This record gives sequence, structure tokens and C-alpha cells, in this order.
Amino acid sequence: MKHWRALFGDSIFTLDYDALVKTPEPVMRKLVDFLGLPWDDRCLDFRNADMMVKTASVWQVREGLYEFSSGRWQNYASLVENIRPLFDKTG
Repeated sequence: MKHWRALFGDSIFTLDYDALVKTPEPVMRKLVDFLGLPWDDRCLDFRNADMMVKTASVWQVREGLYEFSSGRWQNYASLVENIRPLFDKTG
């Protein structure tokens, strides 16, 4: 991300997935604001939208936010910390 932030700076929105699944509304509001769009309460009720979904993940759209993965990054935190200096040196 260091590379992409150097290229695109403030045009990148960083979303904390753990925060999104725990408290979706404030995170979604920040994203919608970042995109310059007006807030719509239907953003919180996406599962029940009447719109047709034409993707391979149609069943995922109708589910709620996928909470199972939230926090699982902690299982790998020590590994990431061990390799982070390698990436910091090369950028």
C-alpha cells in the first residue's frame, strides 16, 4: 500500500473490515462521503435490495456482511511483524 499511496495519495480510501462488520453504518457513511455521494439508508439494507445481481457471487450479495473472517488477521500478526522490515526497506 505504501507504493499505491505514494502514487494516488488521498484518492485511496482505506477501509477497516473489522470495523465495518462490527459497526457498519459509520464506516459506510465515511465511504459514501469519500465517494462524494449522498447518504441513503438503503446502504445498510443491501441484502434486501430488489435489484438484479448479475455476478457469480449473487448468493453472497444476499447474505449479510461476512463476519467470520473478522479478526482472523490476528492469527498472523507475529508473522507479518517479522517480515515487515523486508518491505519497509524495499518500499
